[in-house]
Amino acid sequence: MNNFKKRELFAYQILKGEKIYQNKNSNLNDLLLLLKKKNSLFFVEYKIWIVLMLKWEFDYLNQYLQNPSKLKSTVKKFFTITSIFINLSKSNWLNNIEKKKSLLDKWYRTKKAFDFMWNKTTKGRFQKLSEKGIEPRVKQVVKMLPKNFLKNSSILDSGCGTGRYIRMYQKYQPKNIFGLDIGEKIILKNIEKFKKNKNITFVKGNIKNLKFPNNKFDFINSTGVLHHSEESMSKLIQEHSRVLKVNGYMFVFIVSSSGGLRFDLWRFCRELLKNVPIKVTYNYLIDKISPLRIQAFLDHSYGEYQIISRKKFEEILKKNFSSFRRVKGILGCDCTPELYKKDKFFKSRFGEGDLRYLCKK
Repeated sequence: MNNFKKRELFAYQILKGEKIYQNKNSNLNDLLLLLKKKNSLFFVEYKIWIVLMLKWEFDYLNQYLQNPSKLKSTVKKFFTITSIFINLSKSNWLNNIEKKKSLLDKWYRTKKAFDFMWNKTTKGRFQKLSEKGIEPRVKQVVKMLPKNFLKNSSILDSGCGTGRYIRMYQKYQPKNIFGLDIGEKIILKNIEKFKKNKNITFVKGNIKNLKFPNNKFDFINSTGVLHHSEESMSKLIQEHSRVLKVNGYMFVFIVSSSGGLRFDLWRFCRELLKNVPIKVTYNYLIDKISPLRIQAFLDHSYGEYQIISRKKFEEILKKNFSSFRRVKGILGCDCTPELYKKDKFFKSRFGEGDLRYLCKK
């Protein structure tokens, strides 16, 4: 076969590939199915890049309150490009050496991922930047509490991560603060980081079975943690209420999984990167983007989320607390209906949004 006929045959093969995507709706699920079994090094890095592009475009559209459905055109383009790459792979343009698969239970994978990522992405000045980012949130919650409530109080930061919230609540002169986390590396790093603070104690433990007696704490902070557990939300809230004193307060934030492109996109990210070890993704991104942006990338791509609606969550709060109030959050950081009143695409973008509450026992 001469070179012209070879090129003609190859062009025909590519056209056959084009028919694949022309006959598809090319949504997130179609793209996922197309890529799911492709685990060569080329496609591993390509998957990471797709997640980055889709997440960042989604965030960009949110920033300027544009229609989130615009993301569909990008998904279709990736479907087209992926179809071509697959055909090129069949024509031996790409090496087919596969990376070792990383198949773990999704909840175990979540625990291991957070213990890995937090200490990696919040080193030095990035920890300080991360603390600065959450300071307005803490001030908002404290303003909703009775005056000087935290002074000489006993505080639990449940799922404390690298101690960002502990640093913020420490400014209000509590008697003591306990930081609980399931990550062994996280706890060891925190002990070293806060060794000069005699009133701060770190405990390795699971949020579904708190190692504390009844009615121990005046205030509990739980931010973005409960939705990452396989335990029922009802039991998680009941367990936290157990260790809270009567007339004590708990601030809790989870993400609603009821509707919205955001949650569908995060689910796509997790499924697409299911066989990609978190270390591979981190090492690919570390020299390319800010560590704090890597943190968000890894959180949504490697952290499983429990499914719950606002109505169900409020029913659980009602059973465990004497009262609760919605916390609207901070613009630029949180996604609540109160903050996005002018956004006509809020429901299609975020569904019910972030669930943020200050609860009184």
